[in-house]
Amino acid sequence: MPTKFSQAALNLFYLLFAAGSFFLLLAGLVYPLTPSGYSLPLWQHNQDDAWKDVQMPYIERVGPGITTKVLRTSFPYIDADTLIIPRQSGNAVEVRLNDRVIYKLGDPAQPTANLWNFVQMVILPEPLQSSNQLEISITSSYFSTGINGIPFLTNYEQAAGRVMLLNWLYNDFLLFASGAALILSVILIVLVFSRRKSHNAELFMGLALLFGVIYIQDMQFRLTTGDLAMFLWVKKGIMVSGYLGTLCFICGLESYHWKRVKTGRWIAVITGISAAAILAASDLYSLAILLDYTNLIFIFNIVIMVIVLLRGKKNPSWMLLPAAWIIFSLLQMVLAIPLGITWPLMSSYALLLTIILIGVKLVIEYNQLFQENIDLERAKNRDPLTGVMNRSYLTQFKGNTQGYLVMIDLDFFKGVNDKYGHTFGDQLLVQFVDVATQNIRKKDLVVRLGGDEFVFILDYVILPPAGFEEVERILQRIQSQYSALHAGITLEFSYGIAPLDGSIENSLEIADKRMYQMKEKKKQLNS
Repeated sequence: MPTKFSQAALNLFYLLFAAGSFFLLLAGLVYPLTPSGYSLPLWQHNQDDAWKDVQMPYIERVGPGITTKVLRTSFPYIDADTLIIPRQSGNAVEVRLNDRVIYKLGDPAQPTANLWNFVQMVILPEPLQSSNQLEISITSSYFSTGINGIPFLTNYEQAAGRVMLLNWLYNDFLLFASGAALILSVILIVLVFSRRKSHNAELFMGLALLFGVIYIQDMQFRLTTGDLAMFLWVKKGIMVSGYLGTLCFICGLESYHWKRVKTGRWIAVITGISAAAILAASDLYSLAILLDYTNLIFIFNIVIMVIVLLRGKKNPSWMLLPAAWIIFSLLQMVLAIPLGITWPLMSSYALLLTIILIGVKLVIEYNQLFQENIDLERAKNRDPLTGVMNRSYLTQFKGNTQGYLVMIDLDFFKGVNDKYGHTFGDQLLVQFVDVATQNIRKKDLVVRLGGDEFVFILDYVILPPAGFEEVERILQRIQSQYSALHAGITLEFSYGIAPLDGSIENSLEIADKRMYQMKEKKKQLNS
């Protein structure tokens, strides 16, 4: 048992590791967005038929319908060939340099692209003029429009590695994690069919992972999501999946720790109402307004997740790791709006990694339980004294028909037990098994029926009559070595040999009769 000091030190280690990994990933998402080269912080945007000055980053909520925001700036000739646009909010973008279109993504007529979590690298035409006018038109059908960072001009060689890293973290890393989560989800749900319980942690965690994978698709870059009607339903499905994922995770934690779902039932009512409201939204603008309120339920669910994580009955110290990740991501979500922070949100990373971590733990625990059951099954079929198989194993035996079964009874064993004691008798049984196993192949079997009776199963031995002669030679070798174990004590055994004809019962009956025939002959010789 760990001491209080060692437990506190371990808890501190996990908290520090959680903080370090969280802020390291956050730094990896934010630091590469820092402008290098010629930054473009000052812009103008069109509003009410006039141009007004704005400073990047700049985000503006949009009204109903499709909204296009034009941002413009100017810059002198510089030695640069690439424009970096960090994470703009919108569903279509067009870049013009000196009234010439140099870059387009998405369809402004049907703006359904998912561009907000993507860093765009625009190759500039050569040569640049002494004075250049740059315009970025961002079309949005949902929530907001603008740019979440400061655009800048640089050289392609300097920008390529940075942009690749950012887009890997923003998209490919989550895609990889989603794939792992999907595989784990399937494994957990399959495990459900082997555990018949009313509240099954594996089922809830599997569903939480499945919904989490769907929710993460909101962060994936894609050029189109079909038309606006399809985009609306995809957005609804993604948002509802996020709510259902947190609900299933809470239910899974309760099932894991307390074998029942209590808090999760109340959370299900609140979550169900939120999900129904989202599904009832008539258009993208109504959905965006509604999410401002229902996201409070999402945050509430995450808070309950942390509480259940920390209050669990089976909580090892490492549970502090996902709990701290979620707490840090919650703080970031709460502080982002009042402080005007446009950094990437960490909640999706924290939630997905947390559910994967708990899911892996469930799979490991299930594997341990499965192995324990195998060990118990093996122990049930093993003789505790000699370590060989016992009588119950024979009922499961399925051997090859080209083999032999030998029934063995140790002669005079009761007399040896009475004269030298049961401890010596037990030792003699173990020694007999050792001699026998040394003289047969590893794939052959020694089975103790009970007392001083044994069965040998010699598989894949040649057919009769040559096979009988081979088995006889093996038994004579064992008899010779067994007799030499203890000087002054007569150690012999009787046996009967029968071919394995596919029925273990028939072979046992034949071998048993032949063994007792040998015992009778020995009695007649000794009388």
